[in-house]
Amino acid sequence: DFEGWHARDGMPSMRCVGISVLLSPTGEHSGAMLLSPGSHRTFISAFSAPDAQSPPGWEGRHEPDLIGIEAVLDGSGIERIEGPPGTVVLFDSNLLHATLPNLAPDAVASLFFAYNSIENKLRDPRSGNEPRPEWFAHREATEPLPAMETAARSR
Repeated sequence: DFEGWHARDGMPSMRCVGISVLLSPTGEHSGAMLLSPGSHRTFISAFSAPDAQSPPGWEGRHEPDLIGIEAVLDGSGIERIEGPPGTVVLFDSNLLHATLPNLAPDAVASLFFAYNSIENKLRDPRSGNEPRPEWFAHREATEPLPAMETAARSR
């Protein structure tokens, strides 16, 4: 994902956390997420593949180079992440990740968020294009939230 964020959003460094919130149960045949432990240690080049179902501002899927994937998986393997609705998965966004297709009769839904470090503020897009919409790539300065203990004491 970083190459897209870097080119389209002007993200300087690879400093994001991915968060997936399962809204439906997921499993082997119902859209489980795949993660490759340790794959964040190896850079794998990716390209954007057109996707007719993508919303405006989204260029499609980011597909890594297959040779790079094979090399990483030989050393790291794959873990399938399954869970009931309400399961929250946090992962380094540089981990090789994907979602299995849903082969079950019921629809599967999840929310996906990418949280960038406040020290890694988005700049002008490297692609030379207009920035993506604010709802997609937030550019405003953001103050960190206070720690829970501090917030509780100040009341």
